[in-house]
Amino acid sequence: AAVGAVDPARDALLEVWFDAREAQLEDSAFAGTEIGALLAKHATRLDVLTALARGSPLYDAARHDRLCLLRFLLSHGLDARRAAQAFERTAAWRAAHGMDAIFDAVRCGAHAQKDFPHYAKIDPHFAMRLARDPRTGQTFQYADGAQMHFGELMSRVTAPEFVDYQAHLNEWAHALTDLAQRATGRYVRHARVVNLASTSAKRHLHFGFLRAISAAMRASEDYYPQLVERVVICNIPPWAQAIYERVCAPLLPKRMTGKVWVCQPRALAADARAL
Repeated sequence: AAVGAVDPARDALLEVWFDAREAQLEDSAFAGTEIGALLAKHATRLDVLTALARGSPLYDAARHDRLCLLRFLLSHGLDARRAAQAFERTAAWRAAHGMDAIFDAVRCGAHAQKDFPHYAKIDPHFAMRLARDPRTGQTFQYADGAQMHFGELMSRVTAPEFVDYQAHLNEWAHALTDLAQRATGRYVRHARVVNLASTSAKRHLHFGFLRAISAAMRASEDYYPQLVERVVICNIPPWAQAIYERVCAPLLPKRMTGKVWVCQPRALAADARAL
């Protein structure tokens, strides 16, 4: 479903979300679901994390319920103190950048991709399409290497502008993934898929872009715990895969590279089935 378009499935989920938000979702709201099982399994650690989070001046009970805090706990090895520190950093970053307002606008369908900052400069050279499975609510980002030119992109935007645009992409995924989790009780997460069958050194080998995308990926991992489930790189030529492994991967957070799956669905039937 295109972001911002009329979407009855999303509207139905919104009704569930607003009803639940008004009740300030307790664990019992997820009884009998996958999320309910996770909340029950980690209840003691969540109690500790909740107590620590409440000590922050940025804590907001309406936004930072136990599902929100669960993501921090799972993302930091079930260590409540590390999770609380990450929560504090994330809450400060979100407050400094006005992310909660963006979250609410995306959730209500009022913030389409074309409204993201720097979209007109970025999209012609970095076409990243957003989609959501109406059955499960799972969100996806899809990019085709044939519609990307990193040199042209970085000649038109600064690295901070690119990182800002990526933050809006992340917030879109975060807002709608949160909605899907609350409406379905399933612990659905976000996926990014990049098709690099048309990779060329001229269009795609640019170190300024690598630095900018690595900064954006670090922000994604630091401030959006448990958001991304998988990054799928499809049909990458052998020479480009070697560059990714030796040059690109070391610039990315290890938490992100651990989610990357490089596959060859055009060449390998097993990869095509798995994809």
